[in-house]
Order: sequence, then C-alpha cells, then structure tokens
Amino acid sequence: VQTCALPIFALSQLRRLSSSVLAEEEEAEAEAEAVEEKWLVLAEEKKVLSDLKAALGAGHTYAAALPESLEGFTKVISAGFASNKTSAIDALDSGLKVMKAHAATQELSELWFVTQATQSVAEDDMKGAEVPTHAGIWGLARAFRNEHPGLKCVTLDVAKDQSLAGELKSALEKMKDGKEPEVAARKSEDAGYLVPRLTDCTGKLTADPEISFSADGTYVISGGVGALGLVFAEWMASKGAQHFALLSRSGLPPADSKEALKKLGRKAVVQKCDIGSKDGIAAAMKQIKKDMKRSEEHTSELQSP
Repeated sequence: VQTCALPIFALSQLRRLSSSVLAEEEEAEAEAEAVEEKWLVLAEEKKVLSDLKAALGAGHTYAAALPESLEGFTKVISAGFASNKTSAIDALDSGLKVMKAHAATQELSELWFVTQATQSVAEDDMKGAEVPTHAGIWGLARAFRNEHPGLKCVTLDVAKDQSLAGELKSALEKMKDGKEPEVAARKSEDAGYLVPRLTDCTGKLTADPEISFSADGTYVISGGVGALGLVFAEWMASKGAQHFALLSRSGLPPADSKEALKKLGRKAVVQKCDIGSKDGIAAAMKQIKKDMKRSEEHTSELQSP
C-alpha cells in the first residue's frame, strides 16, 4: 500500500495494481474479438508528437490541433501537457474543447489526458519538478466524468524523470479496459501504476498551521453561490478575508443558499459567469477588477480627514 496526498483529495491512498489483476485483464482482452483501432494523438510540441509516433506506431493519426470531427476514432489521446510552455488557462481551454468534441461523438470509446509531474503520490515526489501548471486538467476531467458518466475519460500522470511516450504506451497496453480513470505511473521498487483510494487517515492527522487571508485582496470563488462555495467563503472570512467575488452561471443563489449568502453581507459580490467560456471568464475578471478599483476609491474617501 502506497499512501499519498493528491492535490484535490485531502485524504487519499494509492494502491498498486497487482500483477495478477493486470494479467487477468490482459488475458480477457486477448480472448475478446480483435477490433481495429484508430487513434487520434494530440500534442502541440513537435518533439513530443514525434516521440509518441515512434512509441505508439505510425498507423494512427497525429496532429497538433483538434480536427473538426472525431468520428471514426476509437481513442483520443491528448498529450500536450508535458511541459509548462503552454499556459494553464490555454491548456484548460484546449482540454475543454477536446472534452466537448468527445461528448458529441457517442461512438468514441476512450479519451486520455497525459500530464507529467502534476500529481504528488509520495513524500518528495515533486521535489525538483517544475510548478505543476497543468494539474488542473485532472480536476477538469473529474467534472467531465460527473457530467458524462457513460463516457470513458482517463488521466495519466508520468513522473518527471520518465519517458512520457514510453509510459503512455505501457499504460495503454496494461489498462485497455479503461476501468481506472486516474492513474499515476511511478516506476520504483514499491510502486508501479498507482490509483487513488480513499482511506481513513484520522489517526495520522496533525494540527494545521494557522491560516490567514489578506483583508485587502478580493477572492474569486467559482460556484460561489452554491452551498460548498459559500461554506468556503464563510471560512475564509473567519480567517481575515474581507472581499469576495462569487462566480455563478445564473448569477442567482439557490433557495437553500440565500441565508448563507446574507451572512457575508457586503463582503461578497455575485458575478454572473460561465467558467466553461474563456471569453466569459475574461469579461468577469475585467468587471471584478473594476469593482475592486471602485471599492478602493470608496474606502479612500471614507478614510480621508
């Protein structure tokens, strides 16, 4: 058993996939009727695309950009998240477009997103690695699975010192059924392919350091008028935060959240925004900055002698 602390899960445990389980899956696949597969492999960097083609074979389609249609492909692999050359927001926008295309093509069997050194699975696992700019892809994939439970979407994270193309090839061969939606490839004596499992770690908890938030900043919370968003806002307010911009697709709080919103009072401003739209986010942030400036000017007037 390998314990870890994934960025999204506060308490998680990663379990190594036993060789017997993998062997059974491979045997079942071998007995199944062979189906000709046609994959679409996406990566913006030429070097990454070239390595993937060498590892996966020339019989698939390799491209730097998403084509107009995904019809005819049995698997789509998006591996453009191996470095920080692409910004976080551009990567999320790219990933979202692939997900929308995947959802629109019902015959598509699987969608894979490949990242490198974005998930911590052990102590010092991320030591020496770059800032995990593309860790958000995993969160986006979780949301996609919730909205489309009938579609397969796998996220694979490769260690910083491993070959992305090689590990992807190995994972595709050993996990053909796509039953595990989240996989971390870590080759060492006590770890191989790791998957998240919730476990009771109450006995291992230690007191958190005192957390505080600046009273001068404005904190933007997506899904801010929902129950969970308001719980976080209230907690942050208790730790010193004074200004909140609560993003909401409708701009209106649900009936069961109105009382919680009232508790925040003038500290919170509800901003209508669809976070699935890049332009919508840009417009919302522009408006929030304007509101912040007006608030600063108002505060300055109140404090003038």
